[in-house]
Amino acid sequence: MLSQKIADGKLFVIENFDLTESKTKELLTIINKIIKSEKSAFVINDKDKNILRAGKNVAWLNFLSGSRMNICDLYYSNNILITEEEIKNLNDLLLKIK
Repeated sequence: MLSQKIADGKLFVIENFDLTESKTKELLTIINKIIKSEKSAFVINDKDKNILRAGKNVAWLNFLSGSRMNICDLYYSNNILITEEEIKNLNDLLLKIK
C-alpha cells in the first residue's frame, strides 16, 4: 500500500513537524502547503499532543499512530503524511518482526 502511494505521489514525509501552539489554523497553514483539503491520513507519534489537539476539528484529516495504523485507513486516504520520526519507528518495528 505504501509503495503504491509513493508511486502515485501521494505519500509525503515531513521532517521536524512541530506546532508552537495547538491551533487548527496553524496546522492547516502548514498542511495546505503540502496537500489539498482532501481525505488524508497523518501518521504521527502519540506524543505529539499539540498536533492531535489542533487537528481534532479537521474532518478530512485522520490521525494515526505508526504502531496502530491499518491498511483500511491508508487505502481510503487520498494522501498520506508521515513524520520522519514515525518512518524510523516503523522501520524499527518491521525489523523486529523479521
